[in-house]
Amino acid sequence: MFKKYLVQASALAGGTMLVAGAVLGSTSASAAVLYDNGPIAFAYFYYLQGTEAVQDSFTLTSASTITGVNFGGDVTAGDPITSVDWAISATPDQFPVTGATAATTTTFVTGNSSYSAYETSFSTGPVTLGPGTYYLTLQNAQSAGGGTLGWDVSYGPSSASIYFQGSIYDGFPSESFQIIGDTAGVPEPGTWALMFAGIGAVGATLRRARRKQGLQTA
Repeated sequence: MFKKYLVQASALAGGTMLVAGAVLGSTSASAAVLYDNGPIAFAYFYYLQGTEAVQDSFTLTSASTITGVNFGGDVTAGDPITSVDWAISATPDQFPVTGATAATTTTFVTGNSSYSAYETSFSTGPVTLGPGTYYLTLQNAQSAGGGTLGWDVSYGPSSASIYFQGSIYDGFPSESFQIIGDTAGVPEPGTWALMFAGIGAVGATLRRARRKQGLQTA
């Protein structure tokens, strides 16, 4: 079976829980959280090393452009994830990842003497999708120290699948992550007013041009 480890600060000698249930932040001040699968729980994680991969579903309620991902990285103490392979697909169980490798930025959230939890973020570039259910897959995480690297289990509303030693296991608790980006929203009332004012000005200019042409012809 796949490997899953229990991480409990109280069960580890010298362990100290610094923050519990920290909420993931946004990768950009202007970007919105399009989907949120729950905060870092720092209890369980699934491996993200080598060909071991984890896939979680997420749902977009409207047409959106994804620009980044935040996820909970549970790692050997002080050894955060520096890059990860990722893919977003429209169908489940697309293993192994054939997407892109992204460099990550990390923010320490909580930890003990053996493990640390980091808010781990990466940019996807613009990925435009319509409303519907999609699947985020992470795999082949790397770190400077080569320690244990995993995806924090949050027990969120998503469904999760594990790829381990060439086999796929479905129906497992899902992980902590956010999908970041922008929706294709309806223009604000002020924007509509400017648009109509511009259209009106163009129309007036065309009418004056026609009248002037008519006078010259006469």
